[in-house]
Amino acid sequence: MKTLYTMGDQAMKSGRTFYLAGLGVAATVQEQTNKVFENLVEKGRTATTKEAATEKKTEGPTFSGRVKDLSDQVTNRVQDGVSFAFSRMGIPTRQEIQDLTRSVEQLTEKVQALQA
Repeated sequence: MKTLYTMGDQAMKSGRTFYLAGLGVAATVQEQTNKVFENLVEKGRTATTKEAATEKKTEGPTFSGRVKDLSDQVTNRVQDGVSFAFSRMGIPTRQEIQDLTRSVEQLTEKVQALQA
């Protein structure tokens, strides 16, 4: 029983660590996003002709697209980290629990059928 409490405590500590890391990443992304945005505004101010503005617009992915991509990458890394930590501690995934529940339900039905 003590091992179960120890595992639970470790899971909480790891979860909190990954949560805090995720918050740190989100704060960093926000800071970098603001810097990039300010930089883009400044570049927009210096574009003196419509032609120059059109070239800058078509150079690459949009700002919002880059932010979304970065946000998706951060989310995936945090989720991967949490999943990895939980698997190392032997904590089953939601899918594993659902599979086990389905198996128990099937076995229960078979036992009830044999009893009848």
